[in-house]
Order: sequence, then structure tokens, then C-alpha cells
Amino acid sequence: IADKKGGWNSLKGALFASVALAYPAVWLSTHGFVWSGALISAILLAFLQAPIYATVPLSLPRELRASGSALVFGLAAGVVGGLTPLAMGWLVKLSGSYESVGIIMTAVSCAAIAALRLYKGNSLSIYDK
Repeated sequence: IADKKGGWNSLKGALFASVALAYPAVWLSTHGFVWSGALISAILLAFLQAPIYATVPLSLPRELRASGSALVFGLAAGVVGGLTPLAMGWLVKLSGSYESVGIIMTAVSCAAIAALRLYKGNSLSIYDK
């Protein structure tokens, strides 16, 4: 899909789907429909991650693509991936509800849509011209 429609458009579509389906996926998981919630979450994760590997390198200058991509993905995996379980556990303890995680997922997706809107993503290869 990202090859035909473009990486930014695929990412925007996945983010809008995440806004619409993140909370229902968590709600299903917490109300006895664990497999349905997990399936929706897995599909959202696949659609969110797939275009990133094409869009991040192309948004960097050509001479920095390899090291820049490694830095971006390394920091994301280390910092975000390392702190997210801690933050979500704290949020669940504070609110007393697992559904608060769905609200945060929806808010993060809205923030990502706003960030893409600010960037505008007019061209993937902005440094190749």
C-alpha cells in the first residue's frame, strides 16, 4: 500500500485508523474479548510500523540516512520502548482502569497526526532534489 499510495499517506491512514480503533481494541481486551482486541491491536501495529521504514530514511539527507536511521530507530526502541511499559503501568495504577491506556493511545495518535500535518510531508525525498 505504501508503494502505491506513498509512505506519508499510508502513515496518515494508519494513524486515523488508530484514532478510531485504539480504544475499542483495549475495551474489547478488558471485557472478555481478548483475541478480538489483540487482533485489532496487531493489525493497527502492522499498519503503523510498515510505512515508517520507508519514510524515515527518505526524510533525512542522503549522507545521513544510514546513521540517522540507526539513531532514530535505536533511540525509539531504547527510550520509548523502554519507558512505555513503566508509564502505562503507572497510569493503570493511578486511574485504576486498563481502559486509560486506550485513551492515551488515541491521544498519541492524534498528536502524531498533528505532527504530520505540521510537517506536511509534501515529498518523501525532500533532500534528493
